[in-house]
Amino acid sequence: KACDRGGSVNLVFARENGFVEIRVEDDGEGMDDATVNRVFEPFFSQSSSGGTGLGMVIVKHIAEAHGGVLTLSSSKGEGTAVCLRFPARAG
Repeated sequence: KACDRGGSVNLVFARENGFVEIRVEDDGEGMDDATVNRVFEPFFSQSSSGGTGLGMVIVKHIAEAHGGVLTLSSSKGEGTAVCLRFPARAG
């Protein structure tokens, strides 16, 4: 089961320079450069659970539609970080 693998996930929320940032970081297996370069391609999936390969594409599209940016960084053996950054709105 996925929940039995250990490891940790950190959620970081920040507001600075007119932006709100939501960052999800894990200390899992990480991804090699070839995988990182393809994460935002439609139908690309490394999932053994039968994913469609559309999740990151959809999230990126939604973020951009709202003036935001979605980025991902990962290092093999060190973990992955996904960052959503949106312009902050008053109120």
